[in-house]
Amino acid sequence: MEEATTKSEKRADEKTWNSAKILIKAPPKMVWDSVHEERKHDPDLAYSKILEQGVNECRLEQKFQLIPVLGTSVCEMHNKEVPGERIDYKLLKSDRFKAMEGSWVLTPHSDGRYTMLELTTHLDLGVPVPQMVMNSVTTKKLARRLTNVKKAAEHRHAQVAGAVTKTVE
Repeated sequence: MEEATTKSEKRADEKTWNSAKILIKAPPKMVWDSVHEERKHDPDLAYSKILEQGVNECRLEQKFQLIPVLGTSVCEMHNKEVPGERIDYKLLKSDRFKAMEGSWVLTPHSDGRYTMLELTTHLDLGVPVPQMVMNSVTTKKLARRLTNVKKAAEHRHAQVAGAVTKTVE
């Protein structure tokens, strides 16, 4: 299975951003659904609940667990979506984090049969952690989440393709 590529970069805003990217052999709609489904099964999340739902945006509460140095953290997040294309998230408040923001971006490939999925984040734990350690832990978590989405989307795509083939026969 193709693995996610990761990178860390300091941008003009002086924030360090970590990102991971992976090519998924499934159309964007299937990947989009899998991104939303993955949130329910992410082992780093004790729970994720929607506090307020709007049109293509929501306010949610998430409890992150097993965070190095911190342990657990309850965060209130704002998500804004462009359906089928991107999800932007930003921390509203947290009992631990100083900042957390980023995006999931879906880009169609191969005439829409495949999808490039990129997850980017900026984290500030509010405590001094060596940047190399922070980047390493963060990029590994991003890559793992993308790999989970890839497995789910490709599995679902194979099931749908198999079902279509059977009905045609």
